Amino acid sequence: MTSENWFLAVAVVLLTAAFGYFYGAGFFWRRLAAVATKDERFEEAERAYRRALAISPRDARLWFWLGLTERRLGRGDAALESLRRAGELDPNAEEVFAERADLLHERGELGEALRELTWIVESQPTPFSARLTRSSILIEKGRFEEAIADCDWLIENGDEAACAGAFNNRGVAKLALGRDETAAVDFETAYLIDPECPISQAHCAGTWLRRGAPEKTLRLCNAILRVDETNGVAFHWRGLAKRALGDETGAVEDLRRAEELGA
Repeated sequence: MTSENWFLAVAVVLLTAAFGYFYGAGFFWRRLAAVATKDERFEEAERAYRRALAISPRDARLWFWLGLTERRLGRGDAALESLRRAGELDPNAEEVFAERADLLHERGELGEALRELTWIVESQPTPFSARLTRSSILIEKGRFEEAIADCDWLIENGDEAACAGAFNNRGVAKLALGRDETAAVDFETAYLIDPECPISQAHCAGTWLRRGAPEKTLRLCNAILRVDETNGVAFHWRGLAKRALGDETGAVEDLRRAEELGA
């Protein structure tokens, strides 16, 4: 073997070993992170994702999963940064922007959350979840007509699950605008589409109260609260129903609980 061939052979072996280490080590840390995440060992998962990213720093999926892990650990700032990196590396990844929007919404940063959701709405062909979430945030910000427009789109184009939420949110927006009769129709439609949805049920209970049926409101709210003790809307309407039925003590307690839950 000539010296040139010997050097070439050595170079091939070294290159093969380097590639083997690169892909082998990357696979090892990815696998370890996935197993740790499945077992809810999030501290260990975070370390493994960071080791994998040291090998593959431009892997958008790794940044995304690191962000999810950091969120589970309560590290909101770090999670937002990791998700930002994932979005930069894969600008078409709807789930990355949706996760950022959800985290921003949770942190009360509604304007930022709306910007993330608007990107999804304007760039994706079927942004059902993004439009539904955006309508909820628009309601929180008092932009009721815009929320209704998102709900109208969902009702026309969305699947059954999206439509139930859209009818419910549209009812909330209409109620805020004083359109009680059409709001009642929307709440009842949401309930018909998805009778298991506690929020839809609670708002439907409210429509029964406004129509002079406090006993029916009371029964439905009792049923809701047996399975969902944190449903502030149900506490609100049950309190008003109790007041209408002459139970002022019960009404005060329920309305106090509704206020604590932010309803």
